[in-house]
Amino acid sequence: MRSLFALASITALATLSACGGETCADGSDPVDDECPCEDGTYPSDNADGECVTDLDCAVGEIESNGVCQFQCADGSLAPDEADCPINLDPVAVGFEFDGVFDGAGLIGPTIDGEEYPPYVVITFTSADYFTAGGNEEGNLNSCEALALFDIVTAESVLDSDGETVWTDFDTSLSIVAGSWDADEFACASALDPEIWGDDGVDLLDAFTLFRFGMGFGPHTQYLADAWQDDAGEWASPEIEELSVGFLTEFIGINDSTGAFVMEDWTTALAFEWDSETGELVVDDEDLLQVIDVTDATDIPVSYLRSFAYWYQDFPLLDLANLSDGRPVDGAR
Repeated sequence: MRSLFALASITALATLSACGGETCADGSDPVDDECPCEDGTYPSDNADGECVTDLDCAVGEIESNGVCQFQCADGSLAPDEADCPINLDPVAVGFEFDGVFDGAGLIGPTIDGEEYPPYVVITFTSADYFTAGGNEEGNLNSCEALALFDIVTAESVLDSDGETVWTDFDTSLSIVAGSWDADEFACASALDPEIWGDDGVDLLDAFTLFRFGMGFGPHTQYLADAWQDDAGEWASPEIEELSVGFLTEFIGINDSTGAFVMEDWTTALAFEWDSETGELVVDDEDLLQVIDVTDATDIPVSYLRSFAYWYQDFPLLDLANLSDGRPVDGAR
């Protein structure tokens, strides 16, 4: 689960315009596809085309171009085992919105004077993700990408299958290519190229310019159950304290039958937002301040950070036609 209070995940957007690329172990860029040796020369400078070194590599590592590299199961080399290809084959997807509802539409917050756009974290998971023993194991069974809104329509009336939705939006959403390639999200390198194409391009294409519905309403019991124990009590005092700010984030995406129905898949947590400055409201410890929505009858003006509970299985989606019906104009 992502941090409830930290601001760092938002500021990661600042680097999304930069494309990913290969770098050498020392952080420099390759020169003529070569990385420098420890002595500053390049492999082609030496008689045998290799770096001259007396390295004593650990078990599982081999010397390559003057540095010890871990030899992965597929024969490739990486700085350490954690950097080896995962060959992820995701089977489900979850969605988490981060942004501001300003009383009329969706915008991003201002942080230290810099404006950021609203975005959605899209998490692709393997079947093993749901039985993973912790964050590290979970990371080996999932990858994330950030998606930005191409178009956000004015308030719409989407089918919510009878659930109470105060405000909803019909949008067009696209994964940001920079986040797809970035090491901190790693979908391009994690996905199995035999299944999803080089750099996962087939999955990236499916989630580019796709129709995405999103709405907000009272927290449903279905979502509350995810935060409670078998006796119906909040799982911890911290969660109970936060629960006053829980809302339902309804998600809509084209399913395999062609239907587009808003479902209660994600919990949103409402925080205070200063409408005059655009800044998030924090206390002396730089922690976000939760809004009590217990008796709310509409979505408050607030900064919303959300946490997916339901991850929709790929067989229940129409990956070939996720863009069908997407809005082509509207308010950004």
